[in-house]
Amino acid sequence: MGLINIDALLNVLNQMYKKPKDSEDYMTIGYDHAIADAIITASKQPTIEAPEWISVKENMPEVGEEVLISTDTKMVFTALFNSICWEDDDGYTWNQDEVLAWMPLPEPYEYPPKDFMNQPEGSEK
Repeated sequence: MGLINIDALLNVLNQMYKKPKDSEDYMTIGYDHAIADAIITASKQPTIEAPEWISVKENMPEVGEEVLISTDTKMVFTALFNSICWEDDDGYTWNQDEVLAWMPLPEPYEYPPKDFMNQPEGSEK
């Protein structure tokens, strides 16, 4: 399953829905209903809030919180800030000026998914 920019899709669908009735795009009476159905369906889709990088100049994580870091060498690591420097599980350290940004870690993968047991009978994948 691919991720889509739902806001952009809804914007396009809404623009299509608002076209004048005499537009060449309206080939059938069902076109209006198809676009309206697409808007409703798209607006009900789940969304994912992607975490964003936080500049160390703007904010720092809690001391001891494990996060992703982006370094001045354009590498990404898992590390924690100990109030003096950044360090990983192996004891490697980065000075404060070597880390440009950080991001909270995502939630761990959960198997089976939370709603796995609540699926209607016959809908197994």
